[in-house]
Amino acid sequence: MFCERQDRKFKDPNQHAPIAVRLSYHPNEPKRLADVYDYYLKGKLEPLNEWSDGVGKGNSGGDDAATCSAGKNLKPNQGVDDPAHSSLAETLRVKPNWSWGGVTPFVFEPGGKLSTPWGVGEWGMVPVKAKGGKELKPNAVYAKFVGTVHVLSFETSGEGLSAVRDGMFVSERCGDGDMVVGRMYAELTDEDRNKLAAAG
Repeated sequence: MFCERQDRKFKDPNQHAPIAVRLSYHPNEPKRLADVYDYYLKGKLEPLNEWSDGVGKGNSGGDDAATCSAGKNLKPNQGVDDPAHSSLAETLRVKPNWSWGGVTPFVFEPGGKLSTPWGVGEWGMVPVKAKGGKELKPNAVYAKFVGTVHVLSFETSGEGLSAVRDGMFVSERCGDGDMVVGRMYAELTDEDRNKLAAAG
């Protein structure tokens, strides 16, 4: 929907009103949905216009387009040896196997190689700050595959004694903001290895 709003006829609520709106999993989505409601049903245009097309509010610090913009210069394995990323880097070294939206395998290989059922890609840490000094998403990784950069924000999975630090991630695809949840995965199966071999 946010990409469609770049088209004048979709942006004007007098010419277009959606009959259904789907917003992906993200901590900011309740607020975004409220702004969508106000935009189309109450005529309040400004709150929704503060949102960028898919990647959060334009001025929201670490949760905005600046993180995706910096990802265009991704270098495989970048930031892995930076002390600021030591905990997450160690997690990915010890537990490289993950799922992607329930699909396996999604493997963070040494040297910044990313192995997926859709082909080989690259990964590296999101810098603490962009070159201009703007703060970027904390505790996050860039994953580039099939020609697209994704920002993976890692967080604790589970609760209490079963909680696992950095045991899951929420991925936001740069460009349209599509969300996917990934989870720590155990050992690769023969089926997983066959998928990776077929993907090249």
